[in-house]
Amino acid sequence: PPATGGPSEVLVVMDSVQWASSLGDAIRSTFAATIPNLPQPEPYYHLIHIKPESFNSVLRKVQNIILVTTLDLEGTSKKHLNKYFTNNTLQKISKGTDQFYQFQNDIYAKNQQFLYLFGNNEAALTANIHASNKKLRNHFRRLEINRKIKTMYAKKEMIGINKLIESNYHCQLRIPQ
Repeated sequence: PPATGGPSEVLVVMDSVQWASSLGDAIRSTFAATIPNLPQPEPYYHLIHIKPESFNSVLRKVQNIILVTTLDLEGTSKKHLNKYFTNNTLQKISKGTDQFYQFQNDIYAKNQQFLYLFGNNEAALTANIHASNKKLRNHFRRLEINRKIKTMYAKKEMIGINKLIESNYHCQLRIPQ
């Protein structure tokens, strides 16, 4: 099935206590930061937070999902989040490798992007997110741009006008029909 959700919507699956902490602040400052130079404040992404217990079969089809966990997490959220990681991955995280994120495509729906954010503890993951905030945000931006281009040209292009512009002005311009 195709992924659901609007452009620039991101579902964040993480523990509520961590969402309210500095870890949640790091995620919000990375993905919901205000786009510069616009006449009015507009975030890069509209974040929708849900608890791991609420991550059901309907929500698994959202096109942009961030799943966040740390090994120091306690309670029922830990049980729900850890089932999305293999034992091998959890062992790698516990060894403190430099890797703290992983992207995966089309897990539950077509044209879906999953971002897993993980770390030994909140402080380490928070620091890693702050250090790589532009890289993480730009990955989703490029993905959104490619989705829009694919949708725009899904039907056809105005090839005659495209060729006319190229021959008269020596530049390429793609015009959807």
